[in-house]
Amino acid sequence: MTTPPEQPPPPEEQALVALEEQASHTVRHLVEAAIAAGITAAALLALRDAVTRVVRAAVRRAVRVGAALGARGARLARPRGRGPRARVAARRRPQGARRARHPVSPRMPQTTILETRAAQEIRALLDQGAAAVRSAPNQQAAREAAERVASRLSAVAATAVNQAASMGVDAVARQTGADGVMWIAERDACLTCTALSGQIVKVGERFPQNRTFGDKPLLWLGFTGRPPRHPSCRCRVRAVWGDAQGAADALRREARRSVVRGFSLPSESEPARLRAADRLLRRGAGLPKTVEEYGRDAVRAGRFPRGRAVPTGAGRRP
Repeated sequence: MTTPPEQPPPPEEQALVALEEQASHTVRHLVEAAIAAGITAAALLALRDAVTRVVRAAVRRAVRVGAALGARGARLARPRGRGPRARVAARRRPQGARRARHPVSPRMPQTTILETRAAQEIRALLDQGAAAVRSAPNQQAAREAAERVASRLSAVAATAVNQAASMGVDAVARQTGADGVMWIAERDACLTCTALSGQIVKVGERFPQNRTFGDKPLLWLGFTGRPPRHPSCRCRVRAVWGDAQGAADALRREARRSVVRGFSLPSESEPARLRAADRLLRRGAGLPKTVEEYGRDAVRAGRFPRGRAVPTGAGRRP
């Protein structure tokens, strides 16, 4: 039996990934250009307006892309056809799903608060970087301090884009009467994000911040109740209409499989993943016997013998 080819992500999701990368790379390039010219504290501070403009523009585009993602879900929620079966399906659909039949022209939410927060983070990082450059004992140390600023600013840009996209999805969910919003995590997401995958909350409610497969919940002051759950998080939300329990159960099952199989990025330690797999197996993972046996063997051996990378074509965002 052949495995069906993996479906490519929708164009809106591809556009969002491209926007995250573009904003992050542009911000990093601005700092790297200043470093190449001979970094000084004044040169670093002079980047404030340019970096802020890049992030502000990316946020305004991201909220529209997020709204387009939500609108796609609303269109897919409409009953298809005009025959008796379609009319019966429409009558059985929850009220929110029936409203989703109408053309979606979402009103864009204001991103002022998000832009202001990002601008404050940018200013604080550049101020700290400038102070580190001034006190650096030599040019190499100054360069390293500026490179750290470039990395952190890049994360700020990606985080702001993801937050704006979630805001756009929420806007469509409210305006079309969605029944809820579902968290979508990738298969190699961190132990905190994986624990949220498949969770559904009502529109306007926050996702919990105390769930994790890890040793303890991740604390991050920037969490708004929607993705991102942490800096550089790649999670998304999706508006849902009607009964989405099947999709939610599938996501939660894949999340448990990822923990037991050890799928993760190198940034998360293997011992942390092994402890999470052990805890999950002890309380019951509800996975195929072969998967659970693999996890138990890995826990006993102290390593995942096949590595932790998600197999090619298994759903990881490029």
